[in-house]
Amino acid sequence: MNHNFSTKATMSFMFINSSSNSTKISYFLSNSTVSTAAWTFSSGLFVCIAAAGFVLNLLSLVTFTRDRTPFNIIVIQLLTINLVSSVTQWGLNAVIILYPGGVEGRMCDLYLFSNTIFSGMIRNTHGLMAVNRVWAVLHPFSYRRLHTSRLALGICLGLCVYVFLTMFPYFLLDALKYREAKGCALNVAAQVAYTVAGPLVLSSLPMAVVWVAFVVVTAKRIACRRHGNGIRDMRPSRTNIVSANVHTIPPAHSENGRLRKRQWRSTLLLAILTISITVCYGPRTVFLVLKLFWPSTASTSFFQVANMLFACQIVLDPILLTLTMGKLPAVRC
Repeated sequence: MNHNFSTKATMSFMFINSSSNSTKISYFLSNSTVSTAAWTFSSGLFVCIAAAGFVLNLLSLVTFTRDRTPFNIIVIQLLTINLVSSVTQWGLNAVIILYPGGVEGRMCDLYLFSNTIFSGMIRNTHGLMAVNRVWAVLHPFSYRRLHTSRLALGICLGLCVYVFLTMFPYFLLDALKYREAKGCALNVAAQVAYTVAGPLVLSSLPMAVVWVAFVVVTAKRIACRRHGNGIRDMRPSRTNIVSANVHTIPPAHSENGRLRKRQWRSTLLLAILTISITVCYGPRTVFLVLKLFWPSTASTSFFQVANMLFACQIVLDPILLTLTMGKLPAVRC
């Protein structure tokens, strides 16, 4: 296996500098601070992503905190990490591209920490949300009985601890032992195996869980329709409450029609969310695999596109999660 990593290579790729001998992946190409902003398509894109990500995640976070259900607690964790990451990861990334050499010292540590830890937390929170959907669809009664806010908080905390314990030693060793004096980049040449294996585990596993969850949820809903019973909403509804003051009940076919429409919309939105996660996170995972096993095939142009797509998910998350809010109920046949 040929590990063709340069000393400036980093898992949180920002710039690519191609030469005849090797491909350097680094945070910036100059060791001196540049006073004039280097505006390019890439720098403009990351500025927009950082700004839009901050605003959209903040607005969506306000919306979800008004209804702190157990599932929404997990969504709140994702939006909170996205919000912080929009500043510490993509905001500082935009500064680094605009002003090469402008991020140093503690700010550099914060930037590298965000790239190392927060990215893994975001992807694994998506996987946790997918597991919750499967639980809600396959075992709706136990989901409603056991999935309390306290349990959701405990699981979220455990997930953060898992990601932290997995990647923090890598960040700490780099900061204390391997970090180069100049620049703001992880010295991945000193920890090649950790550099690739860690992010691959924290990226590929959640993506697989998201797709398995989508297949399971979709298959369950199709099976319910084939049985002829339809899908019945497990959430409380005024039409389910018998009252002495109620003399008329909406027709069953009308209620079923609205429920089917709602379920179709929720399935469509879930499909869009699953595809967006795959499109945004998948290419960079593929790049890591290529870089690990077939370094010569790891195209720099492919990497640039993959990195831009990776950043876009922080903007798509709040939009899609807000659209799916309240449309993914626990169901039974």
